[in-house]
Amino acid sequence: MWAFQNPGRRESSIHLAFLHSDVIKGNIAICGADFYEPVPKVKAPEVHDYGVWPVAADRVARAKINGRFVLITGDHDFRHGNILDICEGGFAKNNFKFKLIDVPGMGHQLCGPRTLDEAIGFLDGVLSENSRFRSRSR
Repeated sequence: MWAFQNPGRRESSIHLAFLHSDVIKGNIAICGADFYEPVPKVKAPEVHDYGVWPVAADRVARAKINGRFVLITGDHDFRHGNILDICEGGFAKNNFKFKLIDVPGMGHQLCGPRTLDEAIGFLDGVLSENSRFRSRSR
């Protein structure tokens, strides 16, 4: 089972993916993301703790083993810097199976079908198990 979250609906799907990784094996977060601990603010325009949602250590460990995470943003998304920081300072630093899809020209909106197809392909395991990379999408 996968969880999906669209822009403007907070990040409840990513919460479910962390809390219930025994059932929810993948998450697609579009234009919003949370992480279980603060991440370094490198590209985020805001300095408050955007995107921090504490999760118990045992749930984090299970989500790291069981889950795949796709974060979709674009260079016109007002959360772009926050999401990049969460990807690099959170998911990448802590060795999660994740993919960042950074769509040129995309704002705080739903992504297109090709981007969604790319995200689903990653969750579906089309890419290698150890795949963690940044992608530029259409």
